[in-house]
Amino acid sequence: MPEQTKKSAIEKKIEAKIKKQVEKKIEKKVEQQVEKQVEKQVEKEVKKRLRQRILEKTKTSASHLKKEFKKQTMTAIAAAFAFLIALSWREPIAEAVNKLTEKLGLTGMLFYKFLSAVLITIIAVIALIFLSRWAVKKE
Repeated sequence: MPEQTKKSAIEKKIEAKIKKQVEKKIEKKVEQQVEKQVEKQVEKEVKKRLRQRILEKTKTSASHLKKEFKKQTMTAIAAAFAFLIALSWREPIAEAVNKLTEKLGLTGMLFYKFLSAVLITIIAVIALIFLSRWAVKKE
């Protein structure tokens, strides 16, 4: 019997060692599976947040583009109207300058036409300066 007791004690030790090894292997497998699941969840969350950021930036950019488009369109329309105004004033100003040069007896001289163009430009620039100051004061 002591021999059987020795065998059973040895068997118990072996079984305990095997049991520990099996438990360790099972723990490792469980840990690996948990890690894989956590990695998958983290990856999903990262992708979700990245999509949200991209969507927000896209919306912001689209909104900015829309505002800028409106601003530039209004500028272009204002410039078109300014051009129409300038065209409507072209003929009366040209006629007034022609009559003035006729009264002064300077007709037919190219130099005086250039001089009148320069004078008109200077007067227009001065008018624009006063108008821009007036517009700034209003704001």
